Amino acid sequence: MTENELADGVFRHQEASLRFVRRLKYVPVVVDSRRLSVAFMDANVIPANKSGDALQLALACVHNLDYLLTWNYSHLANVVTQERGVKIVSKWGLRMPILVSPDSIPRANLGQPIRRPKHD
Repeated sequence: MTENELADGVFRHQEASLRFVRRLKYVPVVVDSRRLSVAFMDANVIPANKSGDALQLALACVHNLDYLLTWNYSHLANVVTQERGVKIVSKWGLRMPILVSPDSIPRANLGQPIRRPKHD
């Protein structure tokens, strides 16, 4: 999701979300991320008409991010996508980020580890 997409519409905590995202570093779109996004759609991990979501997931994988934070429960933040995605990315020698919603992301202030172990 881009800053412009966050600015559209009206939702709970919108202003806080915009302030937060403006401080984030952006990852570059590289050839492998485009190819992996197509692989996600070809394998029906992400619907073919949701290429932006497939690219978000691919970017998180290619850049070895620990988490992909999303409000999209229908085809990103769910166990089915997590399991199917692992099968695809393992063939690419990558690891799948943990797909989380704002309600399920680990919180350091609750004593939950926020970094993924190196071995998974």
